[in-house]
Amino acid sequence: MIFEPMSEKFEGLMQDESRTVGYADFVARPCDAAQLKEAVRQAGGMKITVQGAATGLEGKGVPQGGLLISTRGMNEILGLCEQDGRRFLRVQAGVTLEQIEEYLRKHAHFFPPNPSEKSATIGGAAASEAVGIRGSVCDYVNNILRIDGVIAELELVLKPKPLINWGVLVFDAKIPPQCETLAGCAYFDEQAMALLRGHYDALKLPEDAREALYLEFAGDDEEAIEEALMQLPEDAWAAEGLAEMEKFRKLCHAVPEILSETQPGLAKAAIDRMYIDFLT
Repeated sequence: MIFEPMSEKFEGLMQDESRTVGYADFVARPCDAAQLKEAVRQAGGMKITVQGAATGLEGKGVPQGGLLISTRGMNEILGLCEQDGRRFLRVQAGVTLEQIEEYLRKHAHFFPPNPSEKSATIGGAAASEAVGIRGSVCDYVNNILRIDGVIAELELVLKPKPLINWGVLVFDAKIPPQCETLAGCAYFDEQAMALLRGHYDALKLPEDAREALYLEFAGDDEEAIEEALMQLPEDAWAAEGLAEMEKFRKLCHAVPEILSETQPGLAKAAIDRMYIDFLT
């Protein structure tokens, strides 16, 4: 039998970031598609719960009896491939977003969506249709290998890294005019701003700002990006380069993280994001 009876050593797998606590009768920890297939086969008609890094805020990866399949051991990057001039990255389902980012750091391409929780697995992000600042994870998945519905491997769509990146936090302002250099955005309403002021010290947000819109501009045309930036309010906060932009990106994860910490009875919390038609 490829899975093991539930014991104390698996207690850490019985909850996720929502603080939902569950239980399982058996646990399987496959390392590849073949082992995953065997675990599903041996499960028969048993209830199956699939879990990645347990970073979810909805309790979907927390078992309520039956078999828990943890994909954490399926954490191998299988390599780059190219087809019709397009670049793809093949990965196992348990590979984390942080692993993908680190692997691609030395390459000329990147994986655009950028969900805020970097320790999440790509399989979990795809299964939950996770959305990041620059789009949905599912929009950048070319192929998925499933074993009886369970994600085993994925082929991710990569894009060339833009030479120029800017992040801008705009307060109490309308959406800027349409422009090709706008790569992504996230919206913070009045309640989110109040929550950040009370519990997040990394950035001191203006006391009089009721809402905020975070915008990312990217591309290779410096003049076009400068033109877009000049249309923004003078009191906007700006950061050039991905390293500097990280302080703004962390805001996108701070809201659900704070809610999870301060509201233990809350099973789901996600920042309200607003996407513009011309981004897709």
